[in-house]
Amino acid sequence: MEEHNNNELLQRFLTYVAFDTQSKSSAKHSPSSAGQMKLALHLQQELIELGLQDINVTKHAVVTAYLPSNHP
Repeated sequence: MEEHNNNELLQRFLTYVAFDTQSKSSAKHSPSSAGQMKLALHLQQELIELGLQDINVTKHAVVTAYLPSNHP
């Protein structure tokens, strides 16, 4: 079980680092690279799959989401 979780975490990490998110020093806006927005949109999809709510990606590639309480 733990090995499965470690493999899943490793795969998720490798997916994240595959995005080219290096900032462009000459950029006057945020995100400064297309890869930053692509990563934000990927994270949005993952959050949907995990069941989070009110997921938002801003034009600046900031991702926010709401995780409801599991307590009544």
